[in-house]
Amino acid sequence: MNLHIPSSKLKPPLNWDRSGLPSWTYFNEELFELEAEELFRKHWQIACHTSDIPKKGSYVTFDLVGERALIIRDDENEIRAFHNVCRHRGSRVLDTAEGRCKSIISCPFHGWSYNLDGSLRGAAKASSFPVLDTKKLGLKTLEMEIWHGFVFVRFKPGPQPSIASLLERFDEEVFSYNHVDLLQTSPIDCSSKENVNWKSIRDVDNEGYHVARAHPSLNDLYGKNYYDEPFVNGVSRSYAPFNEGSGKLWSVIHYKKMIDQFASPHNELPRAWLYIGVFPNFVLGFYPDSVIFYQEIPFS
Repeated sequence: MNLHIPSSKLKPPLNWDRSGLPSWTYFNEELFELEAEELFRKHWQIACHTSDIPKKGSYVTFDLVGERALIIRDDENEIRAFHNVCRHRGSRVLDTAEGRCKSIISCPFHGWSYNLDGSLRGAAKASSFPVLDTKKLGLKTLEMEIWHGFVFVRFKPGPQPSIASLLERFDEEVFSYNHVDLLQTSPIDCSSKENVNWKSIRDVDNEGYHVARAHPSLNDLYGKNYYDEPFVNGVSRSYAPFNEGSGKLWSVIHYKKMIDQFASPHNELPRAWLYIGVFPNFVLGFYPDSVIFYQEIPFS
């Protein structure tokens, strides 16, 4: 089924304001605090993929603008999300990026322990406390949704609808990638801390205008075929059908040969790259050979 819109029908109006944001918005601390509250804490963020937590007790942690999340697979094989904050003194209950808890979550500060479902199991020297309500003093739950294997969290209620509703129009298009059951071929987790405002990166990544000069290999792979569709409810779609032929550059020639190995009469994927961008800061990428996600995490 052809789900993409011909790029010839996506020309912006002539009176479209192309002036962009004023320069002060990229280094103003007060605006950043407003962005942290209104854009990041109140909008969905990708925390991980279900394959990142494959076993009972497997977990990942995720920090964002002063908030701390913990995503874990419990004893019933259910994925849960909590604030990574001990109910006693506010310490991180898990202080590594990923790992596995055998049977309990134990705070490294005073030794309060929690079951994998987040309920309080007990406190060290419990006799020094009044009777503790193990349900009320469990880890605080965090709003979470799973969409085609991607785990999303939101720290505070916000204007976006559910992830299922937000991305519903892509369900059919991405189903054939079977990414719910995908596994990491290797522990690829690329990150880089840069001294730049997060919007500068997102501004450039949101458009294909730079490809011809900045990415010769991508220009050889899909070139002028690439186009961006308008945002709908804060979600965009970008599509890049491959150029005909084998390509000119070594990397493109061998990439096209490689993806042919993934072709199957039962699951024929388009020879194209698909990107789904979600406001304010993350992108899902669907390729014939893999599926990725990336996002900008602002620090200051």
